Amino acid sequence: MYQIMRDGKQAFDAFAFEMGTLLAETIMEMERVEKTGTAYHPISQDLKKWVSQSGSL
Repeated sequence: MYQIMRDGKQAFDAFAFEMGTLLAETIMEMERVEKTGTAYHPISQDLKKWVSQSGSL
């Protein structure tokens, strides 16, 4: 019985950690979209997803 409870707690902890990670990622993505617009359709022309600079390294 102890082993079943221990394994169940480990599985629940792993599940809770994964759900917490997904929740944090979702909140950050929602905030990014709210501030800058979708990835390829920014709400402002001044906002760029990628930048470049002329010259060489």
